[in-house]
Amino acid sequence: TLQSADVSDEECAMFVRQIQSNPKTELAYLDLSRNIIGLSENRNLVNPDFQTGGEALADWLCTPTCKLKYLDVSWNAIRGDSARALGNALGMNQSLQKLMLSYNGLGEAGGEAVGVGLLTNNSLRKIDLSNNEIGEKEAQVIAGLLKKSKTLKKVDLGFNPIGARGGHAQRASHIIGHTGYGSSQVRSHIDAHSRQTRSPPHVGRSAVINVTSSDHGPIRRPVVGETAAT
Repeated sequence: TLQSADVSDEECAMFVRQIQSNPKTELAYLDLSRNIIGLSENRNLVNPDFQTGGEALADWLCTPTCKLKYLDVSWNAIRGDSARALGNALGMNQSLQKLMLSYNGLGEAGGEAVGVGLLTNNSLRKIDLSNNEIGEKEAQVIAGLLKKSKTLKKVDLGFNPIGARGGHAQRASHIIGHTGYGSSQVRSHIDAHSRQTRSPPHVGRSAVINVTSSDHGPIRRPVVGETAAT
C-alpha cells in the first residue's frame, strides 16, 4: 500500500510505468489513497506530453495485461482530463472489481465519463463516487447507464449536489435491485460521515443521496482537501 505517502503525479506515473514494463506483474490490490495525485493537472496546459498519475492509471487499466482488482485513489485531487481518462478506462478494463474514487474532483465531465465507461464494463462490483462535485445531470446519466450493468452491486454518490432529479433517477435505477436492498434503503444520508469526515459546505440536505453507506476514515491533510474541492 502507498496510502498517505505524499505520492505525486510524477511518482504515480513512474510507478505505473514500472509495473507495465514487467509483463509478469500480477498486482491485484493497490491503495493510493490520501496522496497528492492530481495536483499537477494544470501542467498539461503548458506541457501536453506531461502524464498525470490519473492518466497513467487509466492507461494501465486499458491494457489487456492489467490484473488489478482493487484500486483506491480516494482523497486525492483527480480532476479534468485525468478524471475523464479514468472514466473512459472503465469501458475497456475487465479486471477491476472495486474502485474507490471518493473525495476527488471528477465534476461534470468526469462523472459522465464514468457513466459511459460503466456501460461496457463487465467486472466492476462496487464504485465509490462520493464527494466529487457530480451534479444532477451526471447522476442521471450514471443512473440511466447503470440499468444496463450486469455486475455492479454498490454505488455511492453521497455528498454530491445531485439535486432532486438526480436523486429520483438514482432511486429509480435498476442498480437498486442488484444491491438486494429495497427502495426504502435508498435514502438521504445527512450524517453518514459526520463522525469522521466533513461534507463540502455547498452540499444541501436534499442533495445527499447514498446507495450504500461508507466510511472514509479521518480527515486528511487540509492542503489536499482544499485542492480536491476546487
